Formats: sequence, C-alpha cells, structure tokens
Amino acid sequence: AIASQCLCRLLLRYYLPSCAMMHAMTARTARACCPTATGASRRGAKRGGGATPKPPRRRRVPIDPPVVDVAGVDGDDADRRRRSAGAALESWMSTHEGFDSCGVEVRWLGAERGYGGVANATRTSSKTSTRMERMEAAVSSSSGVTAGDVLVRVPRAAMLTSEEARDCPDVGAACRSLSEWRALILKLLHERDVHLGLRAVSDAGGSRWGPWIDMLPEVEEMRDGYPLLWNKDRRTAYLQGSPTLYMLDRLLEECAEDRDAIVRALGGQDTDDELAWPCLDDVLWAEAVITSRAFYLSTGEEAQVGEDGDGYEGDDGFEVGDDAKQYSFIEDLNAEDGTDGVDDPDDGDNGGDDDTFAAFGGAARDTDDDDPWENQGTFLALVPWADALNHDVDAGPQALLTYNPLTRVAEILATTTTARGGEVFDSYGPGKSRADLLINYGFVAVAATAGEDVADLPGDAFWAEAEEALLLAAAEDADKESAADPLSHREALRSLLGAVGMTPGDTTVRVTADGVGENAMEWCQLAVTTRSELAEAERFSLGDDPDAPGGGGDGDEEMEGSEEDAWAVITALMDGPGSKAMRQREERARRVLTQLCARTLRGYPEWAHGLQGEERGPATGAAAAGMVLSSEIRALNGALESLATLRK
Repeated sequence: AIASQCLCRLLLRYYLPSCAMMHAMTARTARACCPTATGASRRGAKRGGGATPKPPRRRRVPIDPPVVDVAGVDGDDADRRRRSAGAALESWMSTHEGFDSCGVEVRWLGAERGYGGVANATRTSSKTSTRMERMEAAVSSSSGVTAGDVLVRVPRAAMLTSEEARDCPDVGAACRSLSEWRALILKLLHERDVHLGLRAVSDAGGSRWGPWIDMLPEVEEMRDGYPLLWNKDRRTAYLQGSPTLYMLDRLLEECAEDRDAIVRALGGQDTDDELAWPCLDDVLWAEAVITSRAFYLSTGEEAQVGEDGDGYEGDDGFEVGDDAKQYSFIEDLNAEDGTDGVDDPDDGDNGGDDDTFAAFGGAARDTDDDDPWENQGTFLALVPWADALNHDVDAGPQALLTYNPLTRVAEILATTTTARGGEVFDSYGPGKSRADLLINYGFVAVAATAGEDVADLPGDAFWAEAEEALLLAAAEDADKESAADPLSHREALRSLLGAVGMTPGDTTVRVTADGVGENAMEWCQLAVTTRSELAEAERFSLGDDPDAPGGGGDGDEEMEGSEEDAWAVITALMDGPGSKAMRQREERARRVLTQLCARTLRGYPEWAHGLQGEERGPATGAAAAGMVLSSEIRALNGALESLATLRK
C-alpha cells in the first residue's frame, strides 16, 4: 500500500498538468490498490481545482501495513471492548500538548497479559516536515524500536495527582485534609464513579480521564490476580505459613484505615457503616490500581536518592524507586552494597555513616496525614498510557519513567531493540523479589526466578522470638542481673528504635539462600539488647545527667529525647565490633534468627515443600503464590545452613 501510494503521488505531482487521462487512471489505481486511502484523489482535486467537489474533511487514515494483534482477532465482547479502548486512549492522549506515542501503540494482549505496548506505528523525525519526506521515511523505517529510543512522552496535564484531587470542586475539601496517598485514592474513585454515571458533579461533561478509566480493570476482574482483593480463605490457602501472608494482612489493615480516614474526611461519622461511600471494596480496588500503576516522579535534585541507593539519577529527572511501590511493606533491608532499596527521605546527620542504618527507616507505606515524600521534591502520579507498559526484570534504569520539571513531560526510554509488532517494556524498579511482585502487581515474572531467593521476615516476629529467648535465658540462670525482670527494658528499647524509624513493625529482616545481610543482622543485634547493655549505652552516650533524655537511667525508662539522642545510643551499642559484649550480642541474634527461620519453615504446608522443581511464569494467582513460597523455603534453608556455619 505504501509503495503504491508513493507511485501515485509521483505520478500526480509530475504528470497531472499535462495528462488528464493519467490523472484519472492514477485515481482509479489508487482506489483499487488501497481502498481505504482515498486521499490521493482528494489532494488531486484540491490542487488542480478540478471538477470533483471537495469532500468533507475526515481524519487521516493511517497507511501503515496492518500488524496482527498479539491477542488475535477472536474473543468475546470484553476482549473487543478492551481492544477498542486502547485506540480511544491514544486518541484522548493526543489532545494533550506534548504527548507523543513515539510509534508505540497500547494494545490489549489478552486476559492473561492485559494491556501492553507494541512497536507498531512509523517512527519519524520532526525534521521530515513534508508528506513526501514522511512517506519516504515510512518506507525505510520498519525496524520498530531501537535501544535508547523514547517509548512515550506524557505531559503533566494528562496525569492524575493529589494536586488535581485537592483542586477538585467536588471532593477537594476532603482531599485537602488527607495525605497525598489517600487524596489520590479518593480522587480516583470519584473520577471512576463520575465516568460511570454513579455520582453527580458540579461541572457537566463527566470525567476528563474517562478514556483512561475505561482501560482499568474492574473489581471482579482483579479478584483472581491481585492479593489485595483475595478473601481470607484464599489468602490462607495460597500463602499458608509464609511471612508474605503477614505482610498482606498488615497491608489490608492499612487499607481499612485509609477507608475510615476518607469517610471521616467526607463528613461521615459512622465508619462501621458498610454502605457509606466509599466502601472497603472500592478502596481496595483503588489501592491496587495505585500500587501497581502509580509513579513517584521527581521535581528536582533535592528528591534524588543518594548515590548508593537503588534509585536512579537521570538528566531530566528522577523516579524514586519506581512508583507507588515506595509504600510497599516489603523493603530490601540488606542489600549487598549496604543500603536498602530506598534511602530514608528524612535521612540527615544520624550520628554515623549515612548508609549504616538506611535499611530500616522512612520508606513505610503512607498512612498518616503527614506525608514522608511531600515537600521532598517528588509527587505521586497516575500516568495514563505509560502505566500500560509491562515490567521487564532485565530492563535497566533508563526504562524507569523520568520527569522533566522544565518541560513538564515524563518519558521512558527503550532498553532493547524491538522489531515491529513486538512488545516493548518498562521497569517497575530494580531488585523486585517474588513477594514484591505478587503483593504489589499481582504476578510473578519468570525472569525473577533467575534472581536471588529471599524471605522477608517481619520485625515483629523476630522481636517476639527475642523476648522468648530472653525469658528462657532468665529462667535457666536466675543469678544474672537481668533475670529479675528480663523484659523491663523492652519498651524503652522499642521507643529508642521508634525514634529513628526502626520499630519492629516498620522493619523486615531479609534472609537469602546465602545468609543474612550485614544491615539486617545489625538490626537483629539491636533487637536482642539486654537491660544492662542498654543502660550502659545510655550512660556512655548521654552522660550521667539525670535531666538528659535517658541519661542516668537504668534502661527501663522510655526515651523521650531527640532523634540525635537516639542515634547516639544506637551508635554506642554498635561500636566496638570486636568487643566481648558485641560478640555476645551477635551470637544471641544468630540464635534467635535461627529459631525464627526454623519456626517459619515448620509453618509451611506439606505441599509447599514439594514445589522445588522448575518454576514457570509469568504466573498469577495460586501459581504465583507457589513460586513465592518455594523461593522463601529455599532462602530459609540456605539461611539456616549459613547461620550454622557462622556459629561453628
């Protein structure tokens, strides 16, 4: 079709003035070769001012050769509706100045894969201004997407953020009293219900994000894949014995708190009223959408993660981690380089090495009205079109969405070359474990099986195991000073850890098949601190002044001092790695961690221990949960072997 039209245009351009017959033949040839491309005869009539009346103006029909849809042409009504929604989205996005799909098309790839980006349309340079030049470029450009190409540019005007939420004439007042996270939940639900005609609005016309909302999965479509929407029986059946089940239950508690806060902000008093809008299912749907689709985008250098973090710096902007996954409960507490997945946004002078305890604080999921990321140079955004791209675990940092605050446009770069008709990918962030992918995105990618096996043990579980060990030690040796009340200092120790964002509830201890990372072990050592050790550290770091926070105490009083005082005590506890007290505390931590790993392994069902064969994916539902459990079991067994070797 392209070659035929090129020939027709050459004939029209050079022979029309002298040969009316050639003009007629050319028009017939164009219609016969490409029935949908009727523009040749229209342009001839327009140029020559001939006898053919000028037809009504119509949208230009793309002349690229058709590419067979990945999902095929067959399917039920839902599949057909999904396929048409992709085209409607691009049409709506094109109304925003600055949007550029860059030759990549959002397509419905089937129920198992959902939407994805496909290298399809012609990629032309802005320098090819004439129709003839664009036609020649179309003939020569058929390679698809090259590594380094921009996959999409999305302007700020198309995004949905807490700024739009707080400016909304209908729910803005409520959103202004909520955190960024909760405000975005409320705004998303409001726009969805307005689009569906379920809520009245002050301005007629419906939701301006309607074409994007049409692409979002409905609640019932998400129940099988997204753990947030699994009922209790399914959660227990799929994740029995797994620490991931504990993480998921905690996340659901946070979602219920989000719902109650939103109902109160809207003026509702009875949060127990299941009929009050929004209901819990609505909030769970919105949380799943935001967790799996939203991005944290940087507005300047002040928001960038330190150079040892897992975040990436770019010329045009920076995405903290990757998206709303910053609020995931699963944090990497023992990265090999001594950092966590994301530095604490409040990290400052902590009395020691900036990276020493970066693993433990500040990246908890936002549930309070004081946002840890607001005013830090980042904003949480739902980014239509960009959110349709699927995750590639092998993609590099350039595949993260970056935002240019000067142009107010976000873009993603391709990491690999993709032929026309092939799927293109972005990155949801580096180092995602199987549990990360399952809880936050509802799937486990096959390539993740080549990564490290990990198990994220709740800090609360280690804390409880440590208290049992302290009680047992006290019962076995009643002569020791701590035997009188071995747990009397625990609240003071919890308060100390809370001052620096390292409470057991805020912490997970990651173990791998190779053992336990240094940072995770350091937190474990702090968690097994005895009463006498805590009192000595307080006296050393804060002095004997009874008026000083914690000073002159015996380790039993709750610390109410500053964060600097807390770091001073923690530094005193961790100083002297070769000292006898330090070696004893490290040995206690290993014993407790060994007991916790063994207890966790015993909690898995029999069938989970049999899932040690070859893993396949991408997987969702029960299959994905099985991949998580088998990976955790391998990690726990490996950690036990490593701990046993160290103790010898």
